[in-house]
Amino acid sequence: MKMRKTIMLALSVVILLTLAACSNIDEGPEESAFHGMDHLTHYNGLRKYDQKDTMYLIYVYSVTCPACTDIIPDVLEFIETHGDEIPIVFDHGAGGQPPVNVTHVPTFIVMKAGEVLDGPIVGPQPIRELFEDIEEGVYNP
Repeated sequence: MKMRKTIMLALSVVILLTLAACSNIDEGPEESAFHGMDHLTHYNGLRKYDQKDTMYLIYVYSVTCPACTDIIPDVLEFIETHGDEIPIVFDHGAGGQPPVNVTHVPTFIVMKAGEVLDGPIVGPQPIRELFEDIEEGVYNP
């Protein structure tokens, strides 16, 4: 009886770990300023956001990119002020095909219900302008 319970417990753990791995979203690299926030491990993870009728942003970045480091305060401020209404999903090397061709970082992609509304928005200044337009209520993708 004890052996059966042990096997059932082990099987349950394997199933839970498999389900967690299939989410295609994790907490991101520990050295990232955005660790603990939704990071794509594969673009299939966008399904979590595509089913909602909410605009969201995908942020493609690298922890070693100087321009990405430069806008960390801007991104964190945006999350603090607008993160509940416009979530950001982070891509630090996700697998699969991004919804637009990304050739440089930092890049933002604006999406809603699985459709690209705007992007790629590349570079610190255009990204800051995107944030300002959203803040001022004049952003219209």
